[in-house]
Amino acid sequence: MAIIVILLLIILAKADVNLSNEISSNTACPENEKQALLNFKKGLIDAANRLASWDPHHHPDCCRWIGVVCDKRTAHVLSLNLSLPPWDEHTDFKSYRMSKLGGKINPCLSKLKHFRYLDLSNNAFEGLLPYQLGNLSNLESLKLGAYPFSFGLLYVENLQWLSGLSLLKHLDLSWVNLSRASNWLQLINTILPSLDELHLSACQLLPGPSLLNVNLSSLAILDLSFNHFTNQMDVGWVSNLKSLVFLDLVGNDFHGPIPDFLRNMTSLTHLDLSSNYLNSSIPDWLYSFSSL
Repeated sequence: MAIIVILLLIILAKADVNLSNEISSNTACPENEKQALLNFKKGLIDAANRLASWDPHHHPDCCRWIGVVCDKRTAHVLSLNLSLPPWDEHTDFKSYRMSKLGGKINPCLSKLKHFRYLDLSNNAFEGLLPYQLGNLSNLESLKLGAYPFSFGLLYVENLQWLSGLSLLKHLDLSWVNLSRASNWLQLINTILPSLDELHLSACQLLPGPSLLNVNLSSLAILDLSFNHFTNQMDVGWVSNLKSLVFLDLVGNDFHGPIPDFLRNMTSLTHLDLSSNYLNSSIPDWLYSFSSL
């Protein structure tokens, strides 16, 4: 009798799993989220037809569209990745340029409330970066970096919209024009306490007042290359980042000796000061950086 009961329990368990899988497989992404993605697509220039699968007639479930990842249980859209890898010399440049998505980033993406990851990097978007992205309160990773050969220009009026992204751990705005966001450093330090990776290469950043209190206690990777700060002390605050292991200060027009504020940053495993105008020999203290 006991054996029969056990067999029945096993059969019921398998039936329950099969039913759950059937329900999960029959769950399509919510209509409002699908429409938000379609509205986003309408504003894009897609010369290489990369988003051919974004066709509601042939593929009604947006969870099956290229670049889209959904929750397996609820089918809410969790992630959108339309990034391209950086160009290399083995790739045909004309084809590579053509494969970039262009146009404007539609604020309708802010309707995807369950977003955790948004990666539109290395494309050719242009125009104002919509502040409505700050409504994506569940976002953990935001990558909008353009990088060279992107043939577009994104810009912001300010960065106050980042205040809605308190869970953000990874932020990449490389090659986005941030010259109007004069308080970029104070804002990021105040409103993004969970950041562990920050990329702001070639953002035309303006130097701000030095930080007395650095709140970015988890920041491990920092890229401030090609911002032409000129004065080494414009970035002297980085010496207070105790968790930092990666620091890129390439192309900032620094003059004089290797910055002394780096002296105590012995946890660094990567330090790049190339394409500056540093005129001294390597200081003795730098040899103690055993992890470099």
